Amino acid sequence: MTYSPTLFVRKFSRATCLRLLWLIPEILLTLSLKSQTIRQGLVVDKTSQIPLAEVSLQLKGREVSATDDQGIFTLSAVQDTVYFIKEGFLPTAVILTEEKFYRIQLETTGYQLGSVWVTGYGEKRQSREVAGSISFIPVEILTRNNESSLASALNLEPGVSMDTRGIGGSSRISIRGSVLRAPFGVRNIKTYWNDIPLTSPDGSTPVEVLDVFSLSGIEVLKGPAGSMYGAGTGGTLRFLSRPPLIQEKQLTAQLQVGEFGLGRQLLSFEEGGENFSLSLAYARTRYDGYRSQEDVSKDVLNLSMYWYPSERRSIAVHAYHFDGGWGLPGSISEEDARENPRQAVAFSEQADASLYRKRTRIGITHTLQIAGNLANKTTLYGNFTEKLNPFGTSAFFNGYKVEDAQGVGGRSVFDLKLSYGRIRQHLQAGVEFQRELLGLNEYTNENGQPGTLYEDSQTDFTSWLAFIQSEWALSPQTILTLGVSMNELTYDHEDFFLADSIDFSEKLRFDQVFLPRVAVLHHLSSTLTLHASVSQGYSPPTFFEVISPQGAVDLALKPEKGTNYELGLRADLFKGKVNMELTAYRMLLRDAILPETQPDGQTLFFNRGETRQDGLEAKVLWQERNQPSWELLSIWAAYSYQPFEFQDYVKEGTQLEGNSLPGVPLHQLAVGVDARHKAGWYSLLTFRQVGRTYLNDLNTDQFGAYSLLDVRAGYTLSMAKAGKVEIYLGVNNLTDTFYTSFWQINGIRERYFNPGPTRSFYGGLIWNISWM
Repeated sequence: MTYSPTLFVRKFSRATCLRLLWLIPEILLTLSLKSQTIRQGLVVDKTSQIPLAEVSLQLKGREVSATDDQGIFTLSAVQDTVYFIKEGFLPTAVILTEEKFYRIQLETTGYQLGSVWVTGYGEKRQSREVAGSISFIPVEILTRNNESSLASALNLEPGVSMDTRGIGGSSRISIRGSVLRAPFGVRNIKTYWNDIPLTSPDGSTPVEVLDVFSLSGIEVLKGPAGSMYGAGTGGTLRFLSRPPLIQEKQLTAQLQVGEFGLGRQLLSFEEGGENFSLSLAYARTRYDGYRSQEDVSKDVLNLSMYWYPSERRSIAVHAYHFDGGWGLPGSISEEDARENPRQAVAFSEQADASLYRKRTRIGITHTLQIAGNLANKTTLYGNFTEKLNPFGTSAFFNGYKVEDAQGVGGRSVFDLKLSYGRIRQHLQAGVEFQRELLGLNEYTNENGQPGTLYEDSQTDFTSWLAFIQSEWALSPQTILTLGVSMNELTYDHEDFFLADSIDFSEKLRFDQVFLPRVAVLHHLSSTLTLHASVSQGYSPPTFFEVISPQGAVDLALKPEKGTNYELGLRADLFKGKVNMELTAYRMLLRDAILPETQPDGQTLFFNRGETRQDGLEAKVLWQERNQPSWELLSIWAAYSYQPFEFQDYVKEGTQLEGNSLPGVPLHQLAVGVDARHKAGWYSLLTFRQVGRTYLNDLNTDQFGAYSLLDVRAGYTLSMAKAGKVEIYLGVNNLTDTFYTSFWQINGIRERYFNPGPTRSFYGGLIWNISWM
């Protein structure tokens, strides 16, 4: 190629000059800031990494600056200590001498209900300022018990329950009674992992991939949140990863052992620079099982990367790889459970009923502050799944499933803030798209191995969500929220198995659904807030609810729809030492999707009438921090009352109106006592009572109330160069109570029970070392 100076100059003049012209404003601004020796930075909540507005920057007791709505501060360079001060957070001292963009992290003064920052409905604000039932489960609660499972933390939240068979095995999460249509798995709930949709477009959720160590907390939105998150009449869970480090390196190793063959090992490395952070963690869990055929084996690899190329842009990458499986012991009767709670269904062992999965999900989130009042956050992700599932707890219904799935999706949200005199508006609009292709082969089960093929199919799931929400600060005391979403879902099923001369191929497109939400919050005083809301939700049938065991698609099954009415009160008393919440709600569900177990053990799903779910939830927390000897003393309680009833449901010719919904305890109470001494030792006590629970639709069988008591004690030793070491010992079910950890609702021949472990001990060691 011949070099041409003329061509070079021509290209330079067309392209480079335009770029220089584009950069002139930024160059001038940079030179101006340097000439003024200006310091800029971002202030965030250390736990959630949410930017904090109205943080006071104080110098020698005088405020010299404050953060804006996006958490950004600007300050002339000083040679003295600057204190960052905000209510609910520990004061943080920094000397801003270096010429760089600072990222300041503030720690909360505890996990008070009233000082937790959340983003569940889009606006970054304290939970007491949100017009709706939203809670934050912090890392202190996630790690207060056996860290091998999320169940111990989720079961402490009013209205939320998590059932498990084995540690980290088959799991079922319900919010306000959404367990009704979930004989297994998760239904009626939308979940997110950071900003990445975790729930598949057909409504199923892989909660087993989440390791407690990798999380900084869980946001819980109760009741329909469809105006922003689409399908899910129960609510929404947002799992948040550990926050990035800044100017620090950290190595963590954990070892946990316990009865019934429990073993858990974890190794993680984290590194944070000025504008980049990396976290990599590997967790390995093994459990022989309390019952036969209840063993668990899990390996989870988590990766998080954060990059801040400028004060207005950030990029986050989150990925996990899960490789594991667990046995399926099957449900037994109460008589068999009391005689030998550790037994499995005989045919389950013969068929090696179990489930093995490999899951990988990678997502990238780009956040851009386009202008002072306009921002965008866009997330793209991809996922891959392989599944082997020999199943069968009955000689009449068993098989061997082989599945593989690939999916892509994304979510993009624009955020605009406007002011009209004293009235402020926060407008959000966004779209979410998901597509997943599922391949399914089903064989006869030959003693735990695939036999004769009898189903070969492929299903394409596509879902769309578009939403808009407007929040109006009508006055300093009153906030009004209006939102609506449009939802669309399609199942395109192709049947490739034609040996039976029947083609079950179908395309099932559900009608578009619009879900509105209206909410208002009003400050009755500086410490007392009242909120009320009306919202609609819907939950379409999952693929495995639509398709029969023979491969036919049920075109008659419709999404269930619900309307939720809610009224709540929050109070901060005695200078924030006591926090209280009280919420009453009524959920009216139409076209409820209910499972019916057939005599051969198969489960089919039907739209069966209506339900009325009235409930009451309450929380109270008292705590003292930083006393002369005590770092923390706290007592808290959480209570839910759930008298849920069928309204219009005829089953086998019997009208069940007025019957209680099965699987939903009438009462649930959790009480905790925490004591952390400044010398390094701590003790944690957790008491749970689960009220009377009906086990079938007819209400002919029930299980009485029972109580569980868990305790954990430990000691933390800090060593200058060797880091920090924590040693702990715990006991689950200290009172040795007989209970079930997973109800099989409407189980045939009264086989409702999956007995939970008797009194069991566990212990562990955590070593953490940090350096610059």
